[in-house]
Amino acid sequence: MASICQIQTYGSLPPGQCPGTRIKISFPGYTKLSTLKNFPALIILGPHIEGFSYSSFRSIKGFDLRFYDITGRQELNYETEKWDSKGRSYVWVQVPALRRGTVIWASWGTADPERSPAYTRNGATWDNGFRGVWHHSENGASRYDSTRNRNTASANGTVAKTTGGSDGADDLGTGGRLQAADSRSLDIGAADFTLSVFAKTPPTGRRGADRAIISKRHNGAGSRHPGYFFFIQANDSAADVLRLVIDDGSDATGLSGTADVDDGRWHLLSVVGNRNGNAQFYVDGVASGSGSIASRQKSLANMQRLYIGGDNRADQSYRGVLDETRISTVARSADWIWATFQTMAHNAKFAAYQMQ
Repeated sequence: MASICQIQTYGSLPPGQCPGTRIKISFPGYTKLSTLKNFPALIILGPHIEGFSYSSFRSIKGFDLRFYDITGRQELNYETEKWDSKGRSYVWVQVPALRRGTVIWASWGTADPERSPAYTRNGATWDNGFRGVWHHSENGASRYDSTRNRNTASANGTVAKTTGGSDGADDLGTGGRLQAADSRSLDIGAADFTLSVFAKTPPTGRRGADRAIISKRHNGAGSRHPGYFFFIQANDSAADVLRLVIDDGSDATGLSGTADVDDGRWHLLSVVGNRNGNAQFYVDGVASGSGSIASRQKSLANMQRLYIGGDNRADQSYRGVLDETRISTVARSADWIWATFQTMAHNAKFAAYQMQ
């Protein structure tokens, strides 16, 4: 229950007037030289933080939670992926400028406890070039897109819930997949792009069959079909590597990465496409092969569904565990990809939390 101190300071700034209602959050794990603009950082709140208590919130659902820049004056966009008043809560915060030494504040107890701000629900956290963001944490058949585009994906076949790399995840081990209706927001067009997923492959692998990650194309015979296909290419006697195929309607270009990703572990699998240059593959933020896509200048737009963990051919299911699928029409930097992996996979080292 809120204290008298919290109630009397309702709406005041700077935030956190009462002891135990403010956390100083720094990012010692970000060691790169570049500054990342509007970077979505994963913030994990809970009793693992010394001095933290959910009882100091005015809302049992955390509606009074706010984030601010170091000055305490600029309120930051955030999205709550999961709120657990008895355990760990997962929140994505849009950090305006992530660089060495960046500090932000989390505060509660002095804001409206009846309803969370609109920006927590309208996709504002993901307005930096994201076309689709799926956390894979929902129960039931729907997977909601956190961006303003609202490209809801639905389960096709058996999709089981399991523990994810950051929170919940989807287990496609029996051949299920997710699909979203055709949308212009998912058509890369002639833009640069970044495709990524936090994924785990089956411990025994699946040598001999390609495993689709993200697909928006027509996979069939006939004339050329614009679209994109990001997948793990099977090699019976060699490494199973990342592969990208893009088709602009005039011809297709296929490129492969270099690292074997079929090892039963969690990885951030990414490909960044610069339409005037190369497509660069990354595994856990580390470059893993590249090749030119400069000859594919036309639009990749089509009227096909988007598939996550599958393709329009049912025999190319990912058959593993997927978490945090993202599509952007921005060519993310190497530092951005690396920081994304760190905030998901090594959050305890990437972010530091200090109660005030």
